[in-house]
Amino acid sequence: MLFPEVVIFALGGTHGDFLYACGQIMQGKQTKKVDKHGRVIARPKLLEQNWHKNFGGCDEYTDLDKVEISHIWQDEFINWPSNFYYIGFSDKQLPVIQKMFIDKVCNGSLEVGVEKFNRSASEYVKKKTNKSNMQKILDIHYKKTLQQYKKQPGVQEIKIMDLYTSDTLKDVLINIGIYDKKYEADLLKFHENWIGKNKHYINMYSK
Repeated sequence: MLFPEVVIFALGGTHGDFLYACGQIMQGKQTKKVDKHGRVIARPKLLEQNWHKNFGGCDEYTDLDKVEISHIWQDEFINWPSNFYYIGFSDKQLPVIQKMFIDKVCNGSLEVGVEKFNRSASEYVKKKTNKSNMQKILDIHYKKTLQQYKKQPGVQEIKIMDLYTSDTLKDVLINIGIYDKKYEADLLKFHENWIGKNKHYINMYSK
């Protein structure tokens, strides 16, 4: 198999699909759409295949791109030659991130959130999870998963706030080695559109 050059770990609501789309633009590929809720419509192959490998029986990874996203850390990643990053956040930022996950991925429904979360939860956790404690369960899950990402040797943090301005986003792409000035205009146009549809969430961080 051909390994990705870059793998970025990202939890729901931390803009993994956005950063994946930026990677696509930097390779001269078609710009991804941003829906009315501010969600980037993208299907990173590693994200999907890794999820199925963990829960649905996928045996191997195929047709991976130069830049890939994953929600889940695996022991086998330790032996990959890829450069690894994770989108990091503080405890204070977590409520906004979780709101974006519920609003964008779950159509604003906690019931849908519980259903989606339970698809990959253990039987013990499923029995404990409901609408009334979903926020607490997500807190535990996000913090635990962030610690799992940090098990990857040499993994570097991408701060979520650095995705919100064009200058800091450019610095992120330069740092992970995928920035190409030739496609800067396409990147800035995409970023402006994305920011416009996410501004109400971004403004919540300062409240």
